[in-house]
Order: sequence, then C-alpha cells, then structure tokens
Amino acid sequence: MRITCFIFFLIFCKTNLAAQIVQAPNFLCIKGDSLIYNLPNNTCGAFLSYEVFGSQNKNGGYVRLGNITNEKETAFEHITNIDEIWYYYMQSNYDCPNATVLTSDTLDNLPPPVTPLINVSVEDEFVRLNWQASNAPQINGYVIYRLTDQGTVPIDTVFNSTSYLDTFAIPNEFSEVYSVAAIDQCGNTSALIASQQTIWLQSTLFPCSQTISLNWNLYENWEGGIEAQEIWVRKNDAIAERIAVVMDDQTTYAFENIEDGVFYEFFINAVQRNTGISAKSNVSRVVAKIVNPVGNLLVKNVTFTDNQEVELLWEWNPKADLAEVNIFRSSDNRSFQNIGNPDTTKPLANPANYLVTPIHANEGKTFYNISTTDQCDSTQLSNYVSTIFLEGAAQPTNENLLTWTPYDSRIGTVNGYSIYKLVDNSDPLFLGRIDGTKTTFSDPIATAADVGACYYVEADISVTFASSGIETPISRSNTTCLTQMATIVMPNAFAPNGQNRLFKPTVLFRETIQNYQLAIYSRFGGKVFESTDVNFGWNGQKNGKDMPAGTYTYLVRIEQKDGKQVEKVGVLVLLR
Repeated sequence: MRITCFIFFLIFCKTNLAAQIVQAPNFLCIKGDSLIYNLPNNTCGAFLSYEVFGSQNKNGGYVRLGNITNEKETAFEHITNIDEIWYYYMQSNYDCPNATVLTSDTLDNLPPPVTPLINVSVEDEFVRLNWQASNAPQINGYVIYRLTDQGTVPIDTVFNSTSYLDTFAIPNEFSEVYSVAAIDQCGNTSALIASQQTIWLQSTLFPCSQTISLNWNLYENWEGGIEAQEIWVRKNDAIAERIAVVMDDQTTYAFENIEDGVFYEFFINAVQRNTGISAKSNVSRVVAKIVNPVGNLLVKNVTFTDNQEVELLWEWNPKADLAEVNIFRSSDNRSFQNIGNPDTTKPLANPANYLVTPIHANEGKTFYNISTTDQCDSTQLSNYVSTIFLEGAAQPTNENLLTWTPYDSRIGTVNGYSIYKLVDNSDPLFLGRIDGTKTTFSDPIATAADVGACYYVEADISVTFASSGIETPISRSNTTCLTQMATIVMPNAFAPNGQNRLFKPTVLFRETIQNYQLAIYSRFGGKVFESTDVNFGWNGQKNGKDMPAGTYTYLVRIEQKDGKQVEKVGVLVLLR
C-alpha cells in the first residue's frame, strides 16, 4: 500500500511540473522606436529575463535583439531606419525547468491597418456610423473624423464599439463627410481610406404644377456601388411608404399630384450592391400649399438711420407666398447687384423694412429696388428709390460748404430739404430748410465747438399710393463730419528782451491738432531750437545761452486728427 502511494505521488508531481506555463509579455504597441508591452503574470521559478526577437521577414529569420533583465521594465528600444519594416515577438525566461514557454503575438512597426466604413446613415436628425472591426490585436479604439470648414478633423474616439452616433451633426443642412481610423494604445492611427458621406435630401415645392421636386447627392465609395435607391414618403405623420425605386445614378425625382395642406416627409434609402446594407438620408419636410401673389410691390422710402445703415421701406401683399426676395443696389441705376435676401416667412410685415450696411462711408448716391419671386416662379420688380448722399468741405473763409445729391424716385416729389448739425454728441441742431430744387448749404463756423461738426440732411417727400393716398415720408442722408484746417500765423521778428519775448505761432483751430513741431535753424543750417508743444516757444537761447541777433529760419509742421498735415516755412529776425 505504501509503494502504491509513493508511485502515485511521483506521477502527480511530474504531471504538475509539466503543466507549468511561462507566459510571454503582452505586446501593446510601438511608440517611436520603443516596443511597449504589459508584464506577464508568472509564478513558476525566479525571473531571469525577457527576450525580444525580431525579423524583417514575417515568416522567419528571427534573431534575438536583446534581453531585458529588469522584471518591471515595460519597454524595449530598437532603433530602425524610417523605411524598414520589422516584426517582433517576446518570450519570458524564468528558472522553471520543464515548463512550457509561450511566445507573444507578433507585432510589426507598420501603422495600424485601415478601418473600412460600412455605412453612414442619418438617424433621428443625427448621423450613425458603422465600420468593420480591426483584426489587429494592438488596436484598442477608433478615431472618428468629420469634414469641416477647417478640413478633416477628429471629433471623437470610440472604445469597445464599431458604431458611433454623431449628435453634433447637422445633416439637414448639408452632406456630412466621415472617415474612421484605428488607434493603438500608443496613439498610432491607421491611414484614412475613402470617406463616406450622408445623403442630403432637399425638397422644392412647386404649387403651380402640384409637384414637389426632390434632389439629393449620391452615396459614394461603397464597394460595389449602389444597387438601388428607394424613395419613401410619410403623409401627416402616418406610416411611411415606399413610393419609388430609382436608378443607382439618379439624383432627382418629381413627386406629383400633391394635396393642399398635407404635411409631407421624404427620405432616401440607398442600398449597397450585393450586401443589403443601406444608408438613409435626412428627412425633408414640406407642407403643400397654394400660392398667393405678391400684388403691388412698391418701395415707399429709402433713408439712413442714426447708425448709418440704409433702411428700405416697402409695401406688398402680406399673405403672399414667396420663394425669394432680393434687395438690389446700384450706383448708376443701371447695373444692380443683389445685396440681401429678407425672410419670406408668413405672415409678412406690411409695410416691410430691411437694413443695409453701406459698402463704405463715401459710396455716393445709391439706388435700390426689390425683386420678388413667388412659389410659382413669377418675378416682380419694384420701383427704384435713391439715397441722399451728403458731402462737404471746410472753406478757408471759416465756413463749411455742404452739397448733396437729390432724392430720386419716380413716384415721389421733394418738397424741401432740412439741414441739421451735430456737435459734441448733443441733440441735432436745426440749421434751416431750403427749397427742394436746391442741394447746397453753407454753415459759418462761429465757435471752437463747431470745428469738428457733423451734418445730415432730411428730405420731406410727397408720395401718392393707391392703397393709402398721399403720404409724406422723410428720407435722411448719410452723416458727414468736417474738420476745419488749422491756420498758422507766424510773426516775422521778436525781441527776447522786448515785448514779444517768445517766438511761437498763433494757431487757429488748434483743437484739431494731433501732432505739432516747431524747429528753428541758424543761417548755417544748425538746429537751435525744437518744440512739440504748441504753447512752448523759443526764447532766443540755445543751451541757456543767448543766440546772436540776426536772421533765422523756422519750420512749423502740424498733423490734424483727421490725418491732414499743415506745414509752414519762413524767416524770422531775432532782435537784441
């Protein structure tokens, strides 16, 4: 009995030793020239080393690249040339006789393999991406890329999934374009292969022909291409039904015999050839309705606002069903350019207005009109009306001369122009009213506060409208500001010991001065005095010593706040 037990004990011990396994380190990724790995969990014997093997042939020819004798080390550096491809595996070396020594998975220094997209589909106003899982063992996530105004940029990273819902996408406004890259734990990403994009469906209502036109972009970069494109419609929130299957290259469809007042929702479902995989477009929604014409389209007035914007005021049918409204501008009343598109959402304001920012402050007289296109594609053009362009010039006679272009409209008559002045942010000062046939006005500069005055002109107009009779709108010009030129008055002689002890200019309208310089030169050209303070003059000395009597040259240079420069050069006599 004892012999039998001993034999059983020996067999058990040998079997237990043979069952020992030495685990290899687990490769994670390659970061630069460093192989990154996780440590194994081995309990068989004492640690001796980790061994790293490498080859440039995946199928053989592996040589030992090095031993790692630090049991806690998790990286091994192998420097290679940038164009070399290497394959690696690792083993653990423990003092564990008769144990089975496992090798790690093979790791290469190539970028992670590409990740093909399966489909990109609109889902509940967002975008759902699906892609093939990578079979590379070192891959631990996927980077989602979207095309933006700044190019193709990463928007998120996904782990433990091959699907992603982009809740920040706006597939109802344009086609969203995506790519997916695999990423390992070192941050290495795969190359981006051909992107895929959502189907962006747009619908256009044509009430006159009782048709809704559908337009969309083709789904691109599917392997094998598109097998079919299904068109689906839902009416008044009922169950959606497939109404047509169109060719794989078709991007338009006419949905006919629409019903007035029905709420239609359309979407496209593209199907990949030979796979049954599909991609859905955004939902395009349309409420069928009849068309109300714009009626009498009449621009009533064009005027500048306090903020120097141009405001257009017009009347039309507030119930009109409009597809487009265009504001046009011209400098010659011949060549007009589209500068704005007011909202066409009903109910329309009547009268309606629109604010336009001028191209620049001195753009001159400008003509405006309005064009409307209703949902039956009928276009109507309004009358034209012009702005009043005011400009002016500071005169040497200490007055400001204002001139302006006349208010111009084929349906209005100017009764007169009123002129206003703005000084130091005060309330407008009424200067006077002149006949509607005159376009000039002169304002004397009486006080220092008037030096930088601003002006505008208002035209009072009489207009006869069929709907409301005679109206008297007011059209205001742009605001123009004028600065009087500084005037320099220089003495021709001074006596430091006499009555005029300092030599300096008398400057009229000095409030306009931004920079000032006075320089005095001897007859030999040497500078004897300089000042940048208009109140600080020359006392006839240089470095505290009296200069000799005689002839000197002066230079006065002034820069005004508006950038204009005034300069005066002359001769003075120093008397002793």
